[in-house]
Amino acid sequence: MSKEYYPNFKLSSSTTEKTMGGNPAYSLEGTYTDVIYGQQKVMKIGTIKNCIVSYIIYFGSSSVFEKYLPTAEDIILTLEIGVVVNPFSQS
Repeated sequence: MSKEYYPNFKLSSSTTEKTMGGNPAYSLEGTYTDVIYGQQKVMKIGTIKNCIVSYIIYFGSSSVFEKYLPTAEDIILTLEIGVVVNPFSQS
């Protein structure tokens, strides 16, 4: 989590025992202070498939974060990560 985008970021948990789109994934959770919205909770989950990095960042105030966390987790579990096709390739 970049200090530039997440000032005062404090890590509360991290794990490499998650999945995203059926692939092994890492997850980071913590809090930071937004200059407009104040204290925020944030979760970042990411994976690598076919040498391509995919990640999702979910954030919100504590009450909003907790309220919609089950929905965010359902989306992450059912996410499908496909193969990227380069439309400019010469093959």
